[in-house]
Amino acid sequence: MKKRLPPQAPTPTVSGSNNHPKKLQRSLMVICGMLAILLYANTITHDYVLDDDMAIVKNTFVQEGISAIPKIFTTPYRAGFSDRNEGLYRPLSIALFAAQWQLAPGNAQVGHLINVLLYALTAILLFVTLSLFFADKNPLFPFVITLLFIAHPLHTEVVANIKSSDEILCFLFCLVALWSSLKYGKQEKIKYLVLAGFSTFLALLSKETGVTLLVMAPLTVYFFSAVSVKKCLMTAIPVILAFFVYLAIRVSVLSGVSNLDEILLINNSLVAAEEDTLTRLATSIFIIGKYFSLLALPYPLCYDYSYNTIALLPFGNPKVLLSLSIIIAIIVFALSRLKSRDPIAWALIFIGATLSPVANIFFIIEATMGERFLYMPVLGFSMIIALLLTKLFKRSVDINTNHSTAGFIKTNSGLLAMVTIVVVIYGTVTVVRNTAWKDNLTLVKTDVQTHPNSVRIRYAYGSILVMEKALNEKNETRKKQLLLEGTQQLVEAVRILPDYGDAWFNLGMGYKELEDYKKAIACFENAEAHMVKTNATFYVAAGIAYGEDGQYEKAIQELQKAIDLDSSGYDAYNNIGLYYSRTGNYSMSFQMLNKAIQLNPNDDHAYYNMGNTYAAMNDFTNALSFYKKALSLNPASDIAWVNLGNCYGVLKDYPNALLAFEKALQANPSNELARFNIGTTYFMLGDSVNGRKYIPD
Repeated sequence: MKKRLPPQAPTPTVSGSNNHPKKLQRSLMVICGMLAILLYANTITHDYVLDDDMAIVKNTFVQEGISAIPKIFTTPYRAGFSDRNEGLYRPLSIALFAAQWQLAPGNAQVGHLINVLLYALTAILLFVTLSLFFADKNPLFPFVITLLFIAHPLHTEVVANIKSSDEILCFLFCLVALWSSLKYGKQEKIKYLVLAGFSTFLALLSKETGVTLLVMAPLTVYFFSAVSVKKCLMTAIPVILAFFVYLAIRVSVLSGVSNLDEILLINNSLVAAEEDTLTRLATSIFIIGKYFSLLALPYPLCYDYSYNTIALLPFGNPKVLLSLSIIIAIIVFALSRLKSRDPIAWALIFIGATLSPVANIFFIIEATMGERFLYMPVLGFSMIIALLLTKLFKRSVDINTNHSTAGFIKTNSGLLAMVTIVVVIYGTVTVVRNTAWKDNLTLVKTDVQTHPNSVRIRYAYGSILVMEKALNEKNETRKKQLLLEGTQQLVEAVRILPDYGDAWFNLGMGYKELEDYKKAIACFENAEAHMVKTNATFYVAAGIAYGEDGQYEKAIQELQKAIDLDSSGYDAYNNIGLYYSRTGNYSMSFQMLNKAIQLNPNDDHAYYNMGNTYAAMNDFTNALSFYKKALSLNPASDIAWVNLGNCYGVLKDYPNALLAFEKALQANPSNELARFNIGTTYFMLGDSVNGRKYIPD
């Protein structure tokens, strides 16, 4: 007796296309695309964030525009930003960014708009692909799956972060590859095999997770058509060929399959368990369980799960055992339903296949965990939920409908009402979460609340406040507030990871600006001990901290290191000249300050320090000329006006001294020394009445 195909497996049509009414299908496609745009429209005005710096803003290749595209395709992923080899080859997204830069240099809004449009295209293509998967089924099913996928809040990181165009592009081309593979399974036209291979190649050029097509392309044909296993395997041929072409290019560009530099603990907590394979494996299993929990309950969300957000766990930990039980149950169920071609089995396999490259099971990657890694797996989850909802509402996926759009909605009103509730909840979380991605400060300030143990969030938050905000703040009260908040975050960063050299350095910068030089020195010493490499900027900062703490010889040593690393550094010469002056080595002071003036004749500080050096030598005439030069460049320098007035006072030119002190007070009304000197000068002029206005009895 001839066996019937199981009811879950869709039967092929004669034409190879789906049987859904075209008008209805177009309407549902538009709804899906519009939902994608609606959910992410509020990201279009956002700024660049996080790795956008690496991929776009500070990427020299991107800033060359489309002329750099040949170079982009022959170099590693981050070659335009850093010479660190991270074993990545993703030229397609970088080429897209170069084209965007050519169109609108430095315009983040263009990048966000393109991301949103690509996401809308994903929604449409996903619906079309699923409609082919379920060609003889109720169009309700692909529609519900697509709605759930598009609204899922886990996608905020991918869509709201321009850099994550690589995820969107990879999934787009994966969908084309799956669609064309299944199309070949139904129609056996070679053009679909060619399209499948080409799409696979583009998916791999977008991101390495496209490798999952090696498994999913033939499995998709197996699950969603009635063809033989042999024909299913035939569809794998173009995918395999595309993979080997990509692999050959990758090996050529990277000088190896990966050729990855050392993975840092700060990026992946599992590095701490490098010598303990079982603990590393146990923690990886727990992380997979955490991925499943985020699929089901996407809250709270966070952009970073690096050290020490997820602690290392032994195999005996209940959380690990629970995750392992879930994984085993999923594998057993999927394998048991493989022969019957159950779509739920396909969905579970899809989740596993798309998670496997980033699961830290087979090899360690440069991230402990990431919400962006769930971008593709959400499809499998959405399919499972859609199937369960259809069963709950007793809506058969086998019913083929020819309703109009209005009739379709009316017929399926109960289920669509439930889906609408889910989409509204998901959508609300998505839209609210989008606001956190407005800029770097908003993002870290939001996520530190829910993930306080992330050293990278603490570091980023503190660094933004200290290095970006405080150092550029003119208002002293606001500057101090920023420094106090920033150093608090950086203290937490070095508490979590005491070997974090960059965090120690930025913390030292904060303390230096707060004029707590002893703490700054301690931080700089820790930074030097733990930083991968130091630069001239580091030694200038350390030198100033030592100098202002009165350790002039140590300051000179540090600043000389800066000069040795960068002989064109103005700040190093200016400050070493200052500290030579304070040690009484005036000849070296003049030599260094003159070099500073040669390097930057338009900055007032070296002229001011030259004036101080002459004043220290009691050469007040030359001191006057350098103070005047400094003030011609920076008339708002109250301390230069005070010292100019002091020189006039020593030379007994009291009227000019008085004018200088008054200028100082105008520049800074809170300068009490200027106020006192005005009073003193009035007394020297014999004007005790005005003198007492400034120096009361």
